[in-house]
Amino acid sequence: LNKDFVLCQTSPDTPNPPDSCHAKPSGKIIDIAEYKGGLINTDLTVYGCNAETSQTFKANSVRFVLYNCKFNSNKGDRAGAIDFTNLGCNLDVCKQVNLITKCQFINCESGDEGGAIYTMLMSEGNYFEIKDSTFENCKSGKGGAISYACNKGIFDNCKFIHNTATQSGNDFYITQLSDDAVLSITNCEFEVHSSSSCMIYMMSYGQYNFEFKDNKMKIIENTHNEFHLFDSMTDSFQGTLKFSGNCMSPADDKNIIKGPKAQSLNLDLNKDFVLCQTSPDTPNPP
Repeated sequence: LNKDFVLCQTSPDTPNPPDSCHAKPSGKIIDIAEYKGGLINTDLTVYGCNAETSQTFKANSVRFVLYNCKFNSNKGDRAGAIDFTNLGCNLDVCKQVNLITKCQFINCESGDEGGAIYTMLMSEGNYFEIKDSTFENCKSGKGGAISYACNKGIFDNCKFIHNTATQSGNDFYITQLSDDAVLSITNCEFEVHSSSSCMIYMMSYGQYNFEFKDNKMKIIENTHNEFHLFDSMTDSFQGTLKFSGNCMSPADDKNIIKGPKAQSLNLDLNKDFVLCQTSPDTPNPP
């Protein structure tokens, strides 16, 4: 009995390895896990990796590099999680791309602009590249998830879920500040709960160079007649606007795509916003 029926040995659980973070930049750094509040306005990088915080980061003339961070229930007067301005800064950090990758912004809220993020960047080469990130249940006056005033921006493979704005732009409130501004939203998923606002509000002081490609929009309910996917300050769009490969579900009401001040948007309602296809269930093999 002692030899033929011994105690079974179990292997210790192997913890999941942390995601590979962006390399820490050289120079001065503030780690978001150690930030205690206050304005960040020096020549440094705000860095985060596998961290969680409920602080609101108020900053100017810095750079953000964030990977796999969670901003949970952040609340601020202007912007819930990140309130970032850069108005003509000539420092090296102000000429580099801000990176946000695999981050979550959940239940972030502000009373003014940008439930999760408010940013106004005017230095050349200084913009946000946000990828593989989620914005869920964020709220604000303008830009329930993001209020974005920059000369360039890249948003790719992100999810926007039930964000709301009391004035304009449940998910985006976009201001392009120059004639050569370029902004792209690609491969993103939007879960839209209709409201008196629109999904994306577009405001420009110059030309639009805007790409909206290969995105999916799931409209949970459409109980507000004034709800639209796109609307604007004025019904005038100049520059290059590209819409392609997008789908929406349901797709029977094409009138919700363009708001009353976005009627001149040059897009093919039947081609650029088709019905999203779902994969059929695969039966179990006999």
